[in-house]
Amino acid sequence: MSLPLHIAPLTPAQHLEVAQQIAAAAVIADIESGGHTVNVDGMRWIDVRPMLDPREHADACIDMAEIALRYAIDTRVVTQHPQQPHLVRVAQAAG
Repeated sequence: MSLPLHIAPLTPAQHLEVAQQIAAAAVIADIESGGHTVNVDGMRWIDVRPMLDPREHADACIDMAEIALRYAIDTRVVTQHPQQPHLVRVAQAAG
């Protein structure tokens, strides 16, 4: 496929960086759309329990949500509340 404008090819390292940026943006979007925003101690947190609710989602959806949350936590895209681990905050801008 040819792009309509000239875009230089990426190096393998650049591909990895772009893939990580895309993954971070996707997981933030998943969390923000699937979670419920709450304010705790004047700070905005996202309650991710709705993403894992078997009454609302099929098992496959919950599995994917768990993978997305694990990725977000492990890569520090989000941070968990110290006393309420079901609450997360976006820790970095995607991209």
